[in-house]
Amino acid sequence: MKKEQFKSVEIGQSRNKAMIIGYLPEFDKISIYNHVQEIKLKATDVEYQFNFNPRYVHMKESIYSGSEEEQICKKSNNNLKRLSQIINNTNKDFKTNHQFIVFHYSLIDSINKWLDDLWESTKYMKYGNLKNDVGLLHDVFHNTEKEWVVIDGNSYFSSIHQSYLARKQLKNVPDEIKEWSKYYNVRKSLGKAYTKDMLSTQSDEYDIQMIQLIALVMEKNMSSWNQSDKIDFMKILYRLLFAITYRNKDKWINANDMFVYIQAIRYLTLPFDKTTTFKQTNRMNYILLTALYEKDKNLEKTTFNIKMFRNLIEGLISKNERKEKLDYVLDGLNEVYNAMIYYQNESLHILKDIDGQSARDRLTKIDSLCANGVMKYTSKCRDKIINDDIDIVQMRKKLKQMADNMIKVYQNYLNNNVTKLLHNNPKLASNISNIYKLGHFEDNLTERDFFLLVMDALKCS
Repeated sequence: MKKEQFKSVEIGQSRNKAMIIGYLPEFDKISIYNHVQEIKLKATDVEYQFNFNPRYVHMKESIYSGSEEEQICKKSNNNLKRLSQIINNTNKDFKTNHQFIVFHYSLIDSINKWLDDLWESTKYMKYGNLKNDVGLLHDVFHNTEKEWVVIDGNSYFSSIHQSYLARKQLKNVPDEIKEWSKYYNVRKSLGKAYTKDMLSTQSDEYDIQMIQLIALVMEKNMSSWNQSDKIDFMKILYRLLFAITYRNKDKWINANDMFVYIQAIRYLTLPFDKTTTFKQTNRMNYILLTALYEKDKNLEKTTFNIKMFRNLIEGLISKNERKEKLDYVLDGLNEVYNAMIYYQNESLHILKDIDGQSARDRLTKIDSLCANGVMKYTSKCRDKIINDDIDIVQMRKKLKQMADNMIKVYQNYLNNNVTKLLHNNPKLASNISNIYKLGHFEDNLTERDFFLLVMDALKCS
């Protein structure tokens, strides 16, 4: 079997596993992708002017002002290559690559009602609050008097609308716009359409379909999104997934079952990771953790990769076997998140990050350091937090103690290596000092910080 064929079989097996774990053996029947219709529409048949891709929803008051600074206007009015593509596409029917995605207005209404109901039923949820998300999604799924609403609005219909405005406004109108504008109200284009008829009557299946429909907003054109846009929107989708799961928390045997279910539904419904395999043991990932607990301080992906903390997270989820412990687990995960932020910030006092340097060593090397000799105390502290039935206040103290010990361990390791290097190279310290004085470094980089960065660069740390 060829490698590509083997991968295809492996992914198929992963989907089957996720469907079983998600209690959705007939997932393919409810999936929105099996309910799509093809439809031909003219630009004037569609409500697109007030419907936005999530990247642009915060600019909704000025996005159609015609200002040269606005992204959509610039993309349409100043990019002749893009306009040429638009003109050519109006004359074609794409059988495999539809030009747009639209929702029927009744489906938009159902989505907005579902968002309101979900917010109402989960607004007292301690973690993963949806208030801001629901407000933003209402702006994305704008109610309209027209029958159809464009979902891929910024990349097709809103662009041709801007082209039409440019034809009216610009003195020197490009020939491409003149040519295309003749057909503004005439030519039809082929697209995918979704209607309310596709929705299941079963509440669990209905929730999953709604997640899929909202995810579709980004899936059509997410290849053009930058990574921060993708992650921000994925966090919204993860919070929605958590909310539909948590509001039915009484059905779960324990926290482990609930988080495995969330990851199974994530695997089946969200745009990312479609070419990866599903792993039942991966109960918590970076995006879900930060979606639920991120506040004023951002957790770096590198910090999340510290096994000491990841083992704590997985242990808290898997070792509490009663459903009554679910809120305890959620509170405990919040304490672990805060401890990760604390370690991340305090370790910067030991070795600064300059353009991302040294973060991998400073943060992830701690795993191997804490597994050796007397440093095993930190690992024992981690195991005690997982296995002891302690309250959240006690857990917070132990996590602080564990993080402080990790910082001390790394500090000692760094100092020992610096001492060895200086012993073998007596003139090194004075040479580094002279380089620092000649370097005109920014004020916040002290000579000590510079010294440690050089040590790190020399692989002594």
